[in-house]
Amino acid sequence: MSGNYEQGGGFEDAYVDDVPVNVRVPEAEGPFGSFLRRLGSIITGILAMGLVIVLVGGGSYLYLNSWFDAPGPLSDEKTVQIDRGTGLRGIAETLQQEGVIDNDKIFILGVLANRANGQLKAGEYRFEAANSMRAVMDTLVSGRSIQYSFTAPEGLTTLQIIARLEADTDLVGEIERIPEEGALLPNTYAYTRGTSRQSIVDRMSEAQEDLLRELWDNRQEDLPLDRPYDALILASIVEKETGVSSEREVVASVFINRLRRGMRMQSDPTIIYGIVGGEGPLGRSITRDDINTTTPYNTYRIDGLPPTPIANAGNASIAAVLQPAETDYLFFVADGSGGHAFAATLAEHNDNVANWRQIERERRAEDEAAAAAGGLEQPADETTGDATGDDGSLADSEAGSESETGSQENNETTATDTQVNDADTSAAADSNPAPEDQSDTALQEATEPSDAPEATEDTNAGTDSAGQADESVVEDLPYPLPEPKPEVPVRESSTQQPSDIQVVPLPATNPN
Repeated sequence: MSGNYEQGGGFEDAYVDDVPVNVRVPEAEGPFGSFLRRLGSIITGILAMGLVIVLVGGGSYLYLNSWFDAPGPLSDEKTVQIDRGTGLRGIAETLQQEGVIDNDKIFILGVLANRANGQLKAGEYRFEAANSMRAVMDTLVSGRSIQYSFTAPEGLTTLQIIARLEADTDLVGEIERIPEEGALLPNTYAYTRGTSRQSIVDRMSEAQEDLLRELWDNRQEDLPLDRPYDALILASIVEKETGVSSEREVVASVFINRLRRGMRMQSDPTIIYGIVGGEGPLGRSITRDDINTTTPYNTYRIDGLPPTPIANAGNASIAAVLQPAETDYLFFVADGSGGHAFAATLAEHNDNVANWRQIERERRAEDEAAAAAGGLEQPADETTGDATGDDGSLADSEAGSESETGSQENNETTATDTQVNDADTSAAADSNPAPEDQSDTALQEATEPSDAPEATEDTNAGTDSAGQADESVVEDLPYPLPEPKPEVPVRESSTQQPSDIQVVPLPATNPN
């Protein structure tokens, strides 16, 4: 075959054996056409690779997601501590080491995929058996860590509360700032493991300040209390005098009435605090020498309120002091049922004291009869040095009545019967443990203390077992006297058995 070619347009005319034939001849490519062809090839490749990636990635995601949601390796519930400052990798490693998850890398990928990094919270967590990684992540994000609680019962001193905090092994750190007496609000405080002890102290102090401020702003008018701190002091005394919620306002009214009349408060718990401070209970009965010994806190020997609270008072006692009952009572004494009998006159009070003494004698007789029936040896009478007879009866010389002196106001005789609740209360904030220290005193004070007659009903009253006079006079306080801080609020919670106290009026002009 042979022929000649003539170019024409996009076609060429060819002659084959002298027969003309039209042949399509491609036009010559320019630079742009070549670029487009290469670009198309690249795009085709990328799309193909993207499709592969989507297929592989989607499969991987489904695989990882199913692993993240699959039941975990735990066979039983387990508690794990996640410390503050631990990062995502550290959390994942801890969880794997504790057997909560079986692959730390999958956990990390799952957390990142769910954008939860930075939301995991420190704390002590309880994980259920077979928890999935997602469930573990959700728990850490929620912050639902195990909650512990610290309970400070009402009526404890600040040093007693500090000792309890230091003994709590779920708390950490030293207590650097110990508040003054009465500055802590008794209550139950929730916390997580690893919380600092100082932070609990700070929370209790802030709670007490807030409570005192609120109650003071809504106080009853014309109270004989000049500042919130005075209310805190009186509330601490009420707290130690009774744990019966229904009579707190009445007990408070007795002290308010006495303050209004310029009478000494004569509260036995103040005697105890003047001897031991905030260290704890007295550990014995109050003696006549204790009553006659002057300390900054002994309200038998000082006028008005002591310089500081004697314990940390709870909400109810502070409220009772600022909203006392409207009564004319000046005295109270144990009534044998766990509460108190109140009286407006000394004659009524002496009758109440006599009733209480009779109850004491009957109980003692029952105990002796029970011991005898059991074949137990009767314990010898123990003289505690109280100003009462050993049989618990009110001494004749101390049972003065209005008829003997012409009027109650001129009658110098005081009859006080006290059971002091000075135990280290270990119950929760709403319980009232029985007091450790109980004392019963019947006491007469004349205008001059040296004129006070001794009890005549029992000659052993106020003596030791050898018949010697009790020499236990406290000359100096065994602790430094704290500086009272005027506006500092205090508060706490506890519950204790009512202290059986009888308060006794002294004339406002008493030089002592």
